[in-house]
Amino acid sequence: MQSETIENYLKTIYHLSGGNGTIVNNKQLADKLNVIPATVTEG
Repeated sequence: MQSETIENYLKTIYHLSGGNGTIVNNKQLADKLNVIPATVTEG
């Protein structure tokens, strides 16, 4: 995974969590990034 992609994922997780550590699930992240849920679990 490219560092730019990782940075985008982290920013999105931060924004979805409200910046307070609320858990963000794969579906929320995938929906926001417009990708399929399996994509966010690839390592």
